Amino acid sequence: MKQKIIIFSLLAVVILSSAYLYYAKSDAVELIVKNKTITVDGKSVEVNTVIQPDGTWGYYGTEGDDFDVKVKNDLKEPTVLHWHGLLLPNKYDGTELNQPYIQPNDFYDYNFKLTHSGTFWMHSHYGFQEQNFVEAPLIIYPKGYDASNDVVIMFQDFSFKKPEIIMKDLKHSNDSHHSMHDMDMNMSMDKAMKPDLNDVSYDAFLTNYKAVSNPEIKKVIAGQTYRLRFINGSSSTNFWINLGGLKGKVIAVDGHDIKSFEGNKFQLAIAQRMDIEVQIPKDGVFSIVGQVEGEKYQTGIILTTTNDSDLTIPAKSKSDSKPFSYGQLEKLHPKKDDLELGSIEKTIDLKLTGNMKDYVWQINGQTWPDISPIELKYGKTYEFKIQNETGMSHPIHIHGHMFKVIKINGKPIDDGVIRDTIYVEPKSSVIIAMKANAKGKWFIHCHMLYHMHSGMMTFIETKDE
Repeated sequence: MKQKIIIFSLLAVVILSSAYLYYAKSDAVELIVKNKTITVDGKSVEVNTVIQPDGTWGYYGTEGDDFDVKVKNDLKEPTVLHWHGLLLPNKYDGTELNQPYIQPNDFYDYNFKLTHSGTFWMHSHYGFQEQNFVEAPLIIYPKGYDASNDVVIMFQDFSFKKPEIIMKDLKHSNDSHHSMHDMDMNMSMDKAMKPDLNDVSYDAFLTNYKAVSNPEIKKVIAGQTYRLRFINGSSSTNFWINLGGLKGKVIAVDGHDIKSFEGNKFQLAIAQRMDIEVQIPKDGVFSIVGQVEGEKYQTGIILTTTNDSDLTIPAKSKSDSKPFSYGQLEKLHPKKDDLELGSIEKTIDLKLTGNMKDYVWQINGQTWPDISPIELKYGKTYEFKIQNETGMSHPIHIHGHMFKVIKINGKPIDDGVIRDTIYVEPKSSVIIAMKANAKGKWFIHCHMLYHMHSGMMTFIETKDE
């Protein structure tokens, strides 16, 4: 009997020691998925967030270091975090394809090398949690980088409705209608017809969780240069970046440095990122806004040299913004072409189709999860011809890879940009080239949350020959 007691005591010590080591790793960064209370239109609303124990929103690391992270789930439902834009081992991609969901009150460890710097972001790949803001910045700095003049700006779309109700409305279960929900999107559009740019009617648009009536205010110094790291963390909204009285120089997109170009207004599609340098020319107040594509609604942040705290941003612009076009994409060229492509092994068609009446969206005529995986050979280079046959745009994201834009509507692009998320206009095509240099299963999907959950998702599976 005494021997059994000793054995059980030793086992208890081992288990408790293991648990202590697991929960108290001193070198791991803990990210907690939890609830957060914000104010929208004077109402207190409970949403979600991803923060560190000290309140830091998201993760900030350095290229070459280890991404040693422990994700803790403080929600009452499962979750999982995808590290959008990072190149990483397949088992850490943070989706249902490659890891179990993190159950309530449980942890999951991630550990891999940070191979490249840039502006990225993290978001849930479980249910509709992204709409509830299970998301955060994910910024990786070059070695020796001084981040003191960095400003992170994440755009978000907000509804008082639960996302499940939004989906129900979109599928017409309560007879709600939108501008084109009764037409088959496979039919040709009348050129005079206004495109259906936004199929969800939101109650507010936020920046870093704040509404325009109480925007985030960042103190700046006249004469200094600031790096604005824009992240479109919305579920269904594209934004025009408007720098107001400032001129900007775009220096990176989707975490990749580009040959800089100047401007004042820029397109930022869902899930894309853009780094813009601005110099504060003089003392004053400078509003940086994101205006909804095709609408007057806007959100933003304020840069100011003053001590004013009672500053706001108008909820609407004076006029509707224009629909996005490929003009900006044609201007983007990599500063350094670090994507080593080989000869094209095969061209793969990705046909984007949809039926707005039933709110069903497909890739190659297949609706997730009833799909046939796209099989690739490890180390080979492939073209993907993304043909959008619908009347809506689709931001297409490929997990775990970067790709190069090589053609737009059949026109070759000289030295096309490197991205991980590509905006595809209605009734158009884009051809990208990608090296299958990461083994495993990787999602390809539309990053409009409700399109993805209505079927516009598939995956590639890369294996040895």
